[in-house]
Parts: sequence; C-alpha cells; structure tokens
Amino acid sequence: MDRIVRGTAATVLVTFQNDGVATDPVPATATVEILRDNGTVLVPAGTATVKPASTTGKFTYTLTPAQTALLDALTVKWTANLAGQSQTLTTHVEIAGGVLFSLAAARALRPLDNTTTYPADKIAEYRTLAETALEDACGVAFVPRYARRTFGGSGADSLVMPYPRVSAIRSGKLDGTAFTGAELATILPQPDGTLYWSTRWALGVGNYELIYEHGHPYPPPRVSRAALLLAKQWLVDGPIDNRATSMATEDGTFSLVTPGIRGSVFGIPEVDAVVQQYGYPTVFA
Repeated sequence: MDRIVRGTAATVLVTFQNDGVATDPVPATATVEILRDNGTVLVPAGTATVKPASTTGKFTYTLTPAQTALLDALTVKWTANLAGQSQTLTTHVEIAGGVLFSLAAARALRPLDNTTTYPADKIAEYRTLAETALEDACGVAFVPRYARRTFGGSGADSLVMPYPRVSAIRSGKLDGTAFTGAELATILPQPDGTLYWSTRWALGVGNYELIYEHGHPYPPPRVSRAALLLAKQWLVDGPIDNRATSMATEDGTFSLVTPGIRGSVFGIPEVDAVVQQYGYPTVFA
C-alpha cells in the first residue's frame, strides 16, 4: 500500500503488465475510479488518467488537496484494454498524517544522493516499508493514521484497541445503526490504548464498527532518524551477507548485530534502541 500525506496534492500511479512486462494497453488510454474506505466514491468510474511521456504501461491520476483532506484508505481501480479485453487493476493508497522522513533528508545521506541509482519513487517505496516495519515492531503509529475496526463487545466498559494513542473517533455503528454525535462524544480514549464507554460495549459477535484516527501527532525526531537508517539499510546493498552473524578480520572474529539474534529486531543498534524506547506491549484484540 502506498502512502500519501493528508491535505496535499498527490499523484497515484499504476503500471499495466503482461506476464510481468510493462505493456501499453490498446488504445494507450486508461480510466480510474477511486473509493474511500467506507465505499463512498471519491473519483467516479470512467475518469481519464494521464500517460507520462516516454513510459510504457504507466498511468497516473493526481488527487487535489481537498480530496486528500481526510485520513483514509483508498481503493484505486484502473481500467484499460489489454490483449483485446477490458481489464481492471486495483491498487491501495493510504492517506496518512505525515511521513517519518523527507526526500531531502534521504538525499543528504550517501549514496542516496545519487538520483540515478536511487530515484525518488524508490526511496518513497522503502520509506513506506521502513515506516510500516517500525510501527509493527513498536505497536504504535508515529504519524496520524486512519483505521476501521469491526469487533464484538464483551459487556465491559473498556475496549482494548490494537493500536494505542487513539486521537479521534469519527463514526461508529452497533448492529448497523450509526452512533449519534452525542454517543461518540461519550467514548473516551485512555492513555493505555483502551476506549472507555460508560454505556458499556454490548455483548455480541462483530456487532460494532468503529472508524477512528490514531498515532503520534508528529514523529519523534529519533524515530524519524531510525526510519531513515532502516530504509537506507534495506535500499543499499552492503558488502556483508545479510545472513552473516559474525565477521572475521586480521584482528579477530567479531559478532554482528543480526535481526532475530540476541533480541535484535532489525540488526541496526540505533533502530533496535528506538524499538525498545518507543515500543508498546503487544495487544491481541
């Protein structure tokens, strides 16, 4: 899933392929439809896209700041004619409250300053990978994020959320009936990641649906640095085999910090330290 930043103009992209090879449709045109996570149409089906010059199989569509104003998870459906048949490819885009590091910050590190070897779209791809990995390891989002959760009530007044730092509850349903604004106002997010509701969460199976926002309001600087180091580590091939646990030199044999060994998560001491500092207990909910 790609990520774009809330309230900014953002271009989404697809590449049509035939057996793994980028291929232009015939005719060389494509349309797009974009849906919000709740099923609402953001961009209607049949909307024209742009084919960038000197590219094969690629088509883009640019969302306006007004269209990206809400945190959301978008489904993008691209339609074109390939091999004489109308075909639809589906991609997914998350509108998040920010990113953990900028392209400029990445370019300040060698060899990421090489724009030919490390184009902007490749850095953005690995940035999303690093952000997701850090959030999964720490059990918390480091920028505002969107979520929709379906669950069964337990009859208790507290609900354990899979991610802490709930900042807003945008909507809710009980057995398909929408909560009123007054009901939503009485659901109180707690520092420990639970939602307190004096009305109590009625016993049931899959009877509730909540759409909410969660995460840090902005990324802690040390977390941003860790995400950049992690993205660089994964993007740049180093001289040491990723499977190595030790290295021998003329001065002796040295143990390496290896992911999965001796408590290391990522194999980078600074990134592992960030996981220890900012991580939340794992919640199964």
